[in-house]
Amino acid sequence: GGDFLRAHGFSERVCTLVARHVDAKRYLSLRKAGYLERLSEASMGTLQHQGGPMNEAEAKRFEAHPFFQDFLKVRLWDEEGKQENLATPDLASYQPMVLRHLEKARGSK
Repeated sequence: GGDFLRAHGFSERVCTLVARHVDAKRYLSLRKAGYLERLSEASMGTLQHQGGPMNEAEAKRFEAHPFFQDFLKVRLWDEEGKQENLATPDLASYQPMVLRHLEKARGSK
């Protein structure tokens, strides 16, 4: 996902947040009590293919990243969005925000 967004002009920050989404799941699986038990069966299956929960050395490196807190926020927001019957805006409502981001990202290059 990060590579796709990078190829389409998104900022490096946004691309990195998307690219580290799995790392956030692996981190939370290690550090957040009860996290593993709340994962869906499908998410548990993919976790095993993604390397399983982080080990301590991986977690320490992950925590040192300047976007660390944002990685966790994005992951947790994603999980909140999986609630059944959750009212969400349609995709088109995000278009102005995406266009503003792309204009700013392209202008800073």
